[in-house]
Amino acid sequence: MRFPLPIIGTSPEPVAPDLPDSGSQLPADSIDPALLALAMGFVPVQAWEEPYAADLALARGTIFPALDKPFLGEEAVSR
Repeated sequence: MRFPLPIIGTSPEPVAPDLPDSGSQLPADSIDPALLALAMGFVPVQAWEEPYAADLALARGTIFPALDKPFLGEEAVSR
């Protein structure tokens, strides 16, 4: 089953959750939380490439060679 692709370049309007009424005022120099976005996502376009064979994909944890990155774990953290 194929799903329609989203139209690139459009995004929903950001929505901020309602803040509970704590009875306190925001400082005059603060930014209104309703104007802030919670997060922004970025997903780069991935060019098609031939996937790994099933046995190699299972061993590597991905079917796409471009996503085959080494796991560094604690090696990436300097002490």
